[in-house]
Amino acid sequence: GGLLKMGCSFDTGAGSRHGLERMRSDLVTAIDSDVPRGAVGAFDKCGKVLYGYPESAGYWLQWASSRPDVSLLDGERVVGWLADTQLARGGWPTRMARDGMDDTTTSYLFDHAMIWHGLRCWANQRRSGTAYQLEVAALAATERFIVSGELVAGFGPMPSRWSARAGPFLLKACARLRGAIGPIGAACTRAMPTLVQRSISLPHIEAHPQLYAIEGLLMTGHAAEARRAFGDLCARGGGIHRIRESTLGGPRRSDVLAQVLRAGLMLGMATREDPAWAALAGELLGRIDENGRVAFSDGDAQCPTWVALFCEQALTFWQGEPLAAEGLV
Repeated sequence: GGLLKMGCSFDTGAGSRHGLERMRSDLVTAIDSDVPRGAVGAFDKCGKVLYGYPESAGYWLQWASSRPDVSLLDGERVVGWLADTQLARGGWPTRMARDGMDDTTTSYLFDHAMIWHGLRCWANQRRSGTAYQLEVAALAATERFIVSGELVAGFGPMPSRWSARAGPFLLKACARLRGAIGPIGAACTRAMPTLVQRSISLPHIEAHPQLYAIEGLLMTGHAAEARRAFGDLCARGGGIHRIRESTLGGPRRSDVLAQVLRAGLMLGMATREDPAWAALAGELLGRIDENGRVAFSDGDAQCPTWVALFCEQALTFWQGEPLAAEGLV
């Protein structure tokens, strides 16, 4: 399919279909690696697996659980990789680099919520006993993120950035965990009102976590707050055609663009007749390479799996297939 650049109209014909077909094919095709496809965090420009990523494995399991083109065996390989990782490391660190350079002692509540939800979806949809057992373990592992009744974002050496602090982005994690039986469900329920309020009064300056907050608002039925927060984010970013990593600048990230398109469609603000939204969809489509992968940003050659999953959902939704808030990966 032809690649489209920003400012061109979105091709709803063969180019769109072929790009999405390449992306879906890549997401479900087994690879020659000790990290199964669904657990790959990112590939380099030569197609080498850079690291395994438990959070991304959770997203993939959720996405793959209801897809007939994903075999039970391929999904169970991802479940098995998560089980082996937990056994070897006593839990789920953020990511496991192939060269051993990443610190594997850091873990996050957000990541654990996505792992638990992905395992839950796979266990329910595919009747996987292994996934169910691991789901129970993943839920138990979330309890360490409750300190004096309050949620903490993570443990271990953490960078000084949004992911280290319990901010509005945790709305997406709480949307997944609030119905869980046990301490974490209760803690998330208690935290929700404050997080909802902060998503409006103290929004993240970075687009990615603020869009997580907006997704959490959508998942929990806070449509008015989601619309307000989304409008504010777009305004602070200079409009959807200018939105970048943060209000201070940074790259034009593919995951952010996909999140913007998904949220805009879900809120009824993105229409196919609007040239700006059509250009955004076209920009995303144009980033799909010949292997069906999408670079992290316009200046980064790494191709993360979560970016592809977000883009697949956004472009599928744009083409007219329904997507409920609960289905957001």
